[in-house]
Amino acid sequence: MLRRTGPRDEGGFTLIETMVAMVLFGILVTLAVGPYANYRGKQQHTAATRELVAFLRRAQVRAVAEETTYRVDLTASSATVYRFNGASYDAGQVIAPPSSRITYTGAAFTQSGGGSGTSVWFYARGSGSKGSVTVTRSGTSKTYRIDVEGLTARVSYE
Repeated sequence: MLRRTGPRDEGGFTLIETMVAMVLFGILVTLAVGPYANYRGKQQHTAATRELVAFLRRAQVRAVAEETTYRVDLTASSATVYRFNGASYDAGQVIAPPSSRITYTGAAFTQSGGGSGTSVWFYARGSGSKGSVTVTRSGTSKTYRIDVEGLTARVSYE
C-alpha cells in the first residue's frame, strides 16, 4: 500500500471564506436596492406615458377607420374610451397607471361647445380636440406632457 506524504490539497473553501463572501454579497445587494427602486420608478413613469399616448392614438385611428366619433375621458387615475354609436356613447377600454404614484394631471382640451374639459374628442374626419395632459410621478419633478393637435389629432409627448 502506498502512503502519501506531503501536503494534502483538498481544493475547497473554508467556512470563514464562505461567510466573508456572503457578507460582501449582502453589502453589495443593500447598496443596489435604492438605485434600482429609483430606476424602476422612472421606467414605470415612462411606460405609463407611452401607454397613454398609444391609447389616444388608437382612439384617433379607430375614429377615422370606423367613421365615427370617439371620446377619451381622463381622470387622475384612469383613461376611458367611449365610441359614439349614433345615439349615445358605448364605454370601452379603460387604462390606469401602473402605480398609485403616477397620475394624469392638468388635462385641458377644447370642447366642441367652447371652453375646456378633461375629455379628448376624435372625429371621423381625422381631427380632434386640441389640448394636453401631464403625466406626473410623486416624489420627483420630472413630468411628461402629452399634446393633441386639433387639426390633425396628432398625439405626441415630450
